[in-house]
Amino acid sequence: MKNLFRHIIIASFLAVCISGNAQEGANDPTFNPIDTSLGNGTNDAISDMEVQPDGKILLAGNFSFYKNIESHHIVRLNADRSIDISFNVGALIDGYIDEIVVQNDGKILISGGFTHYGNNEVNGFARLNANGSLDTTFNTGPGFNNKVYKLLIQPDNKILVAGSFSSYNGVACYAVIRLNYDGSIDNSFAMNSSITSVLDIVFQDDKIIIAGRGSANSYTVKRFLSTGAEDTTFYSWYGNIGFRRSLEIQQDNKILVASWPVSFEESPSIVRLNANGRVDSSFSGGLSSDATITDIVLQEDNKIIIVGEFTNYGSAVAHSAARLNTNGQLDATFNTPLQKVDYPILVAATRSDGLLFGGMFTMYNSICSNYLIALDNNGNQDTIGYDNDKGANNEVSVIVDAGGGNMLLGGNFTHYNGVAKNKLTIINADGGLVESFNPGAGPDGWVNQILRQTDGRYIIVGDFNSYNGIPRKNIARINADGSLDESYNALTAFYPGSTNFGILQGARLQSDDKLIIYGVLYDQVIQPGQFRFAIRINIDGTLDETFTMVAPNQVVTGGIPLVEDLHVLSDGKIIFSLQQYSSSGRAIFRVNTDGSLDNSFPLIEAGFNNYNHKLLPDANGGFIISSQMSSGTNTPNIIQYRKMTADGILETNPFYSTGEESGEILFFQADGKFFVYKGMYLENQIIKRFNSDGTADHTFNSGDGFRGFHKRINTAFFQQDKIIIAGSFERYDGAHRSRIVRITSTGTLNADKPEIKASKVIIYKNNEGVIVKSMQQPIVSVQVYDLAGKLLASDATTIGKSEISLQTGNTKPAILIVKATLADGKVINKKIY
Repeated sequence: MKNLFRHIIIASFLAVCISGNAQEGANDPTFNPIDTSLGNGTNDAISDMEVQPDGKILLAGNFSFYKNIESHHIVRLNADRSIDISFNVGALIDGYIDEIVVQNDGKILISGGFTHYGNNEVNGFARLNANGSLDTTFNTGPGFNNKVYKLLIQPDNKILVAGSFSSYNGVACYAVIRLNYDGSIDNSFAMNSSITSVLDIVFQDDKIIIAGRGSANSYTVKRFLSTGAEDTTFYSWYGNIGFRRSLEIQQDNKILVASWPVSFEESPSIVRLNANGRVDSSFSGGLSSDATITDIVLQEDNKIIIVGEFTNYGSAVAHSAARLNTNGQLDATFNTPLQKVDYPILVAATRSDGLLFGGMFTMYNSICSNYLIALDNNGNQDTIGYDNDKGANNEVSVIVDAGGGNMLLGGNFTHYNGVAKNKLTIINADGGLVESFNPGAGPDGWVNQILRQTDGRYIIVGDFNSYNGIPRKNIARINADGSLDESYNALTAFYPGSTNFGILQGARLQSDDKLIIYGVLYDQVIQPGQFRFAIRINIDGTLDETFTMVAPNQVVTGGIPLVEDLHVLSDGKIIFSLQQYSSSGRAIFRVNTDGSLDNSFPLIEAGFNNYNHKLLPDANGGFIISSQMSSGTNTPNIIQYRKMTADGILETNPFYSTGEESGEILFFQADGKFFVYKGMYLENQIIKRFNSDGTADHTFNSGDGFRGFHKRINTAFFQQDKIIIAGSFERYDGAHRSRIVRITSTGTLNADKPEIKASKVIIYKNNEGVIVKSMQQPIVSVQVYDLAGKLLASDATTIGKSEISLQTGNTKPAILIVKATLADGKVINKKIY
């Protein structure tokens, strides 16, 4: 069941009263007015950092803001983590930076995916002056023809560059080249080796240690002389090195190597080589079998900091960061993270009074940290310059009415307005915390659906295993004050003593507070061994055995599709819609109150416009049916919307179609107007309002829209003349908004309509590259990174595709992070082996 509930709740709205007057679509600054800036860190991943001799800190990556200050891809901080205003790049660099190094004279070399600095073409490699301006005396010409992985400065300011390139400025070279201070080639250095790709490079006195890959894709550590000739006195070490920053040299010239197992039977580890390349048998240590090390740094006392993505070191819990003693054993005096770090730590740096970690993470050891965390030398948080984020510190998936104008939020956040509120919190009508609601430790995983019973208690649904330490698998009921209702344990009624649930897609409440759970559920009670589309749970948490859901083979043939959506009608009957792939039969059907098939409902066949079908209540008691269809490889996947009555009368022609400007309807107002979110292919998402006939309503304007690492819109909640929208964004129309914003809009909501969206995405790897397939939403972009955050390949298209293949060469030995963005804005991050 892991990750089965990471779905997006698109709309959950009830009308409450509050007034406001402003341009329709404008940000309402009176909503949670203290939410004005990122509390700390950046708004996207940090791929490299360097601490200057004066204590100032350079950060580089894919971000565009530090705290609330625009800083594209590179920023310099003072020692207290405030921004250094004497260094100003602004928006002049047009792409990500993944490697930086400071020269002895304070000038800064950068490499990455950028092509321009302002109007100057720099092709992924450039030098900046100490104030951030471009150094035009550094002449790289066309630059490198492939990726740069490491930059290293010699004492004489000559520059060693390592990567997978084979030419520089049109001149052939081998994976490592040395440049003069002005960027010209140093012809006194020539590496003639079978090494085709060098991932890391360090100095050992006046010699050069490299970690690279040969033509036969074998990984090795070798030593070269200052001329580039191989040092044959060094015992080359052959292992499996798939990541940048795999090497570190100790003061005694011993070499630390982050290795990866050649086979899955072996354990990844830190290996130490003697100065001559022989393995140092006095050093031992191991990591969990799923571990990845992305950086190694040494502290002044020669203790070793490792970061990456792992869960254990030896038998001890250690999440993504640890300190080792000089013999390779875990240092128990270091505050090793005991809580999961949500995404990998990519880079570490030492400073005079502690450590800095950067990467893709937003949580470190339960601390809100936007891609950056400062620690003291023993791993405790350094709070200088730190301020908890206001608003929600992570994704908000759902909003429901909590009575009295208040709203209950659910999602993946751990804090709201700097106060610990794990996955659940109640806020008032203007976005402030309601302190009386206390979930305590709350659920131990994501909440993506909340249903409010008539007695004021809540059913929460998500990807969790416990609530306040008490086992509750995926569904729990909580009291109005946030405490667990221990009398209710819904899934044990249908799955006694088992975790084999099938696929739980979501839940709905009937008017009598009985709970319909739907998906593809494995029956262990009524007809053991059979699959069911839905079950019904009594209000006391017991199984309602009077509800015998129609068997899948009575509805479809050729497979058992998931239930995509359902709606409980006022008479107790239930309309289901199914995800459609190769099955034949019904796409949409209705069951009676006992679960039997209602044959009076017209046949709407499987394959109806292909793919998934949503049920959106309209203003007239009927539904809007959404369906996605593919029109071929050279045309976009189109989402069409047709009207259907509650009795199943479906209009032939769609009243609205996304066409080439892909988008999806979010919700309807009572006057028939509806909102669509668009811009999945861009850096920002906008929402537009349309009239009931499908024509654009130009009185509503969302301006620059939603921006952020994921910029996803998940859910909305109507107040009179205003809409509260939540998701994973960090800005709205230029204003900082941490995952929740209120905007102005006239009109009232038609109906309460929570909806769960599944992302059925398959990501896998072959010998040539990465394949991404989506069975529902079209794919609009894919990026493939190594575990050090280096972008290996990318593909973005204005035409949504159901499959994207990226050629990354022979990737078999490496672990990759794949980031796929779907047409609905959802971002899938997956680690593949």
